[in-house]
Amino acid sequence: MGTTTAPRYAALTGQLGLRLDALATTAPIAFRAQNGGDYEIPSLTLRAVIAPGVIGYGAHVAPQGA
Repeated sequence: MGTTTAPRYAALTGQLGLRLDALATTAPIAFRAQNGGDYEIPSLTLRAVIAPGVIGYGAHVAPQGA
């Protein structure tokens, strides 16, 4: 990991404080349900047809309105 500067550190801690202050009113991340049919059981691997072409974290977030 790299280092950061004092001004960058101050900015990051300020952002974190705002995020923590809003935590109670921030909508939760709509992760796909483990046992909702999106994952192969028992391996818990996301089914290939669920998010084709999507790589990483975004594949595990359900689309809005789903």
